[in-house]
Amino acid sequence: MSDCVNIQIVGLRRLEKKLQKLGTAPRREFPPLLLKGGQLVANSIVRGVMEGRDVDGHKFKKLSPKTEKAKTRKGYRGTGVSSILQQSGRMIQGVMAHLERWDLAIVHESDILAQEYGMYHQRGTRRMPQRKWFGIRKYHNVEENIQRMFNDKIKEILNGG
Repeated sequence: MSDCVNIQIVGLRRLEKKLQKLGTAPRREFPPLLLKGGQLVANSIVRGVMEGRDVDGHKFKKLSPKTEKAKTRKGYRGTGVSSILQQSGRMIQGVMAHLERWDLAIVHESDILAQEYGMYHQRGTRRMPQRKWFGIRKYHNVEENIQRMFNDKIKEILNGG
């Protein structure tokens, strides 16, 4: 005689039916949401630079007096925080979301000079302070918005919408 343990998990039948209801919908419905989520991240990066704040929400470190003077002499708009990382606009124009199959990437596509400039600020140098501009900003609630989009879509699919 063998000992047998029988465990019944209540509600599994209901969950199984709901998962069956999802069917192929995730393959159809989720890639556009994934791309939209990536666009939210890219927009947040650009907005953060425009606000003069790093990925943690702190104001960018001030420009050195020498840099401020050079920017003013060259006729660039504004001085101080509003003009940090915004000399020509090329750096943030290259921030975009790309989706291929299920792989999402937030990329910085622009000319090599703008990419190098962006990397110098992201990491900092001996003479230039670090200004982390490329990354998810928690203070823009991007992750929560993306999670909400997916939750809403799953509910819509499960409710037959």
